[in-house]
Amino acid sequence: MAKVTKKSTSNEKVNTAKKTVSGKTVKKEKPVDKKKKIMIRKVYTDHAETKVPAEHIVDLKPAELSDESESFFNENFSNNDQIIEIPKHRFNLGKKEKMVDEEEKEEKILQDRPLNLYRKISVSFIILTGLLLAVIFYFSFVNVKITIVPKEETINNNLIADIYGEGGSVTKDGAIAGVVKQVEVEQSKAFAATGREVTGESVSGSVIIYNNYNKSQPLVATTRLLTPDNKLFRLKSTVTVPANGTVDAEVYADDTSLKTDVAPTKFTIPGLWAGLQDKIYAESKEPIKFQEKVQMFIEQSDIDKAVANLKQESIKKAEEQNGELRTKYSQVLYKVDENSIVTEVDSKSGEQKESFNVKLKAKVVVVAFNDDAIKNLAEKQLAASLTENQQLLKTNRDQISYDLSNYDLAAGTASVNASFDGQAVIKNDSIIDKEKLVGLTKEQLQSYLESLPELENFTIEFNPSFIKTVPSLVDRINIELR
Repeated sequence: MAKVTKKSTSNEKVNTAKKTVSGKTVKKEKPVDKKKKIMIRKVYTDHAETKVPAEHIVDLKPAELSDESESFFNENFSNNDQIIEIPKHRFNLGKKEKMVDEEEKEEKILQDRPLNLYRKISVSFIILTGLLLAVIFYFSFVNVKITIVPKEETINNNLIADIYGEGGSVTKDGAIAGVVKQVEVEQSKAFAATGREVTGESVSGSVIIYNNYNKSQPLVATTRLLTPDNKLFRLKSTVTVPANGTVDAEVYADDTSLKTDVAPTKFTIPGLWAGLQDKIYAESKEPIKFQEKVQMFIEQSDIDKAVANLKQESIKKAEEQNGELRTKYSQVLYKVDENSIVTEVDSKSGEQKESFNVKLKAKVVVVAFNDDAIKNLAEKQLAASLTENQQLLKTNRDQISYDLSNYDLAAGTASVNASFDGQAVIKNDSIIDKEKLVGLTKEQLQSYLESLPELENFTIEFNPSFIKTVPSLVDRINIELR
């Protein structure tokens, strides 16, 4: 409440003053000192119960009173000091009023608004920082390592090496010193004829005939013997079976179309009286076999094979005669001189004979040398034949094969064809297209690598281990050869 100080006198009567302020009548019942200036801090209407919005409350100060208002207060208030309590009033200026709690709420909202804004900015900053750290982690640590074992590829090649012997002439640079000579051998051997002509067929064998009767029993040739499954056989010759005895006999199948063996069995003799058939009978202890009657004869292929066989035998004989060369040279080659072969056959093609004899005379060329230089040349030639993406793993130096392709006995020289091979692999990761790996799952990556024929084996390692998808950047895909 605002307080006003006034001075009162005893001889003054109470005057009633009426004045209109802002359309309202103010009544004062006490003497007023005209010279006293009253300090009115706030002016209210008599409707104290009505609340006015804060923005419409007017704070009046003495300097703000008009001349008319100041004159009014000087005329109606005494000069005596007196405390006048003027109730605070709020003017309703015709706008929508607000309750005090709503004002406080609005003021609190206004006070909290910057705090909420700062909080949102802080949370957004933390989230963005987390995302940035996740991105940095992904690009810095996430990768996949693929270790591949390339499949070895066999590379074949060959070269010609010149050999010259003692007294021989060197034909060109790089010729290898050795032995070039010729030896004469002679061989003879019997060979079986393979030509055959079937002149007949039979199913024949032997049986034992039993006689459990008290009289001997003669059986003439072609006597019938019958198996339990009705296969009919006949005796080849006449026999007499003694009383209470046995006899061996040869039998053959009566049916010429029977082309199979007959297992051991019991035979009845249907030609005997029925009362004797259980006492006189036959049994086979071994299978009765199907046989063909064949006539052998000599075919031309038999003679050709015999000559080829004697050539190999001649080479073996030449090796036996020159066994000392193996102690001096790592390679010794032999080859029969075809122009020197002389053969003798005691039979002709088509002649009906089961065997024949062939005699062969020939000259065998012998070439001996050390092949270290050839092995070195072979390795260099294999390496030179590879592509840019290949590297030579090894040369099969101990598996080089040699063939005596040409020789000149008069000049003492020979040419040897050396065939060799080695293993090569790729020397980089060019077989794998990293662009095709981006975004693949572990299963898809395995399927892709298994489809590459150049790979023998592979391993996949994701880092960190919980990552199961190939990174989207190819530089995070590491491929190593093993």
